[in-house]
Amino acid sequence: MFTDESRFALEPDDKRIRLWRKQRTHNQSQNITEHHAFRGGSIMMWAGISLAYHTDMRTFKRGSLMVVRY
Repeated sequence: MFTDESRFALEPDDKRIRLWRKQRTHNQSQNITEHHAFRGGSIMMWAGISLAYHTDMRTFKRGSLMVVRY
């Protein structure tokens, strides 16, 4: 059986700082708000497959997959 697990960020962190502003206000400092991404956490997906069988895909909202959880 082949198994695989992957972790996905719910809000990716690309190390950029985003500035939000109201439409048609250009870069007026009083209308700009700094926003930091990657506050949504992550999920882990796990599944297994073999020649004659496959598992259901499992989603884990936090933590990592240890031997005990398998």
